Amino acid sequence: MSEPAPRSGVRAALALGALVLVALVGYGLLSTFVAGPRVFGDEVIYLDAGDSLADGHGLLVQEHRYGRGPGYPATIAPIAVVTQDRSTVYFWAKLFNALWFALTAIPIYLLARRLLPRRASFAVTALSLLIPSSIYVGLVMTDSLAYLVGLVALYATVLAVERPTWRRQLAVPAAVLVAYLVRPQFAVLYPAFVLAVAAVSRRRLRDLWVTGVVAGLALAGGAVVVARGATALGDYAFLWRSYDLDGVARMFDYHLADLALYLGLIPLIILPAAIAVFYRKARAGSAAHRAFLVVFVSTTLLALFVAAVFAASPSSQGRLYDRYVFYVVPLWLIVGAVWLQEGAPRPRRAVGLGAALLLGALAVLPFDVYVVDDASKELHAAGTPIWTHLADLAVAHGETGHRAIEVAAVLAAAAVVAIPRRFAPALVLPLIAVFAVNSALLWTHGIRDNNGDVFASQSSATRGWVDQIVPGDQSVTLLQVQPSGCQRELGYAYMLTEFFNDRVDATPQLGIAPYGGLPNETVHVSGAGHLIGLDGRALRSSWVVAPSGVKVSGTPVAEGTVDRLVLWHVPAGRVEVHAGSDHQVESQACRGTPS
Repeated sequence: MSEPAPRSGVRAALALGALVLVALVGYGLLSTFVAGPRVFGDEVIYLDAGDSLADGHGLLVQEHRYGRGPGYPATIAPIAVVTQDRSTVYFWAKLFNALWFALTAIPIYLLARRLLPRRASFAVTALSLLIPSSIYVGLVMTDSLAYLVGLVALYATVLAVERPTWRRQLAVPAAVLVAYLVRPQFAVLYPAFVLAVAAVSRRRLRDLWVTGVVAGLALAGGAVVVARGATALGDYAFLWRSYDLDGVARMFDYHLADLALYLGLIPLIILPAAIAVFYRKARAGSAAHRAFLVVFVSTTLLALFVAAVFAASPSSQGRLYDRYVFYVVPLWLIVGAVWLQEGAPRPRRAVGLGAALLLGALAVLPFDVYVVDDASKELHAAGTPIWTHLADLAVAHGETGHRAIEVAAVLAAAAVVAIPRRFAPALVLPLIAVFAVNSALLWTHGIRDNNGDVFASQSSATRGWVDQIVPGDQSVTLLQVQPSGCQRELGYAYMLTEFFNDRVDATPQLGIAPYGGLPNETVHVSGAGHLIGLDGRALRSSWVVAPSGVKVSGTPVAEGTVDRLVLWHVPAGRVEVHAGSDHQVESQACRGTPS
């Protein structure tokens, strides 16, 4: 492919910059309408870790060890250095998310431009920014930054596979290391590179000595992890267990089906025909097509495998996790664009194989279990909301959601076969429609979900009601009590008070099961009214937040949230309640229900 003229390169850079700016402004504005966090405790964990880093205490969450990748909290820490107001930190963290997400346009465009004309590359880049997973811009989670660093690592990988100079071979582990520090699952990108470069460079393995050395060091590091066992995996220690092959294989199929739903079905149907195009171009001598093909295949397979392993673990909560896979979506869009650029060839056997692959994956997927009207599940599987609505429509007419999606798949296959070649670009329209509708549904839900109007107003002063009173050098214990015998629901009041108030450093729970990976401590009431932890030690704190109705030995200082949480000053420093049992405290919390 000939290099573009300098003037053309300047125009392309300006156009790419404009695309980044539009995405930054658009997603930045959308994120400001998201009133509060929704994923507990992930958003609390990342904000606490970033805040702790800014305070010079290292990576801690509620004064406990932070066990995840340090990359994302490191982007929050500079904001927290400037301001300790949690509402302000939250606002700017979301804007930073928009920036990371928008900057992903650069590696995507560079990847596409190696195979496609400028306009087609811009189209692929724009579609890659319109994906439903953009919803993560509005959440204090790793995904927006992970999208950027993951695509940078993939760009470095493609370059190194295409021409494995020692510098390019070194660039790959460096880029993968950065990606790993943001999201540990990205460790799989280096094995994907090794597989890809070995497949392409079989006749010149001596040129891969750098990769051999790095791979050896990586294996040595893996041996250390094996020797240390689960403790080396931090918060992912639950993955340290044996998996039955059937469970992982089943979840692999489910995530393949989810990826097909995410992409609007047609890309999976044309996949064998598109791979044939790349193979033919590679056989004709195109190093760019050969490198991209092997990276696409190895990365997609390993990404699906990682998602399958996680989903097969006890912590999956019966969900699909395309948030561990969506970073390969731009690769699929590039593959489809190249197929269209080459005239959209559709050999019958290839299309038949693609249709069989799609229908087979969907046939095994328990549709009513994984594609349901559940906001928490749809958030992790951003490609499913439109299919949920299709299922609801089918059920309203006496059919099942599973049958409706199978019919949609058959119609998609028929469209691929029947559409004339000159109209083949119209096959992109279903993908655009799925992206647009899913994005609209997810963002609308995220903006409307105001967490039950926990605060009477959404002002920083209201949300930071604890920090306004407690001195900055002191900490607060948030006592979470499950009301007994009534309908009072305090979950969001607890979680949002914790999220927006920096002084809250401990959240002991009475009658509530631990949730969200937070280092919550279970406590119970002794006969004398002391709160005792499982280790037998008494709970100590000079400041306590508790539900109204629960009487703490101290002075009530302030009341916050519409659910009437009360801030108590406890001069003695030892937390006591006016109750003789856990049940009495739970009943008191129930009697504190607002009228």
